[in-house]
Amino acid sequence: MAWSRDSRYVYSNNPQEERGVILRIRVSDGKRETVVDFAPLRRLHGTVNRWFNLAPDDSPILIRSFDDDAIFAVHWAD
Repeated sequence: MAWSRDSRYVYSNNPQEERGVILRIRVSDGKRETVVDFAPLRRLHGTVNRWFNLAPDDSPILIRSFDDDAIFAVHWAD
């Protein structure tokens, strides 16, 4: 679970749901909105971990797992 920066929303996932989603729930009235649906992400190589947090703009940050033999090098741009 994670709070939005303005504290108007709570973001939550539902580990009991088979496909997995991240919901945004408005605190004032409990309105729920699906922000991320994990189903399309499963088609990509690797698995999507259900851990998440929020970036400074409240966009979800997810973890995607790869096999260690799939990464050859990482170069960071300055």
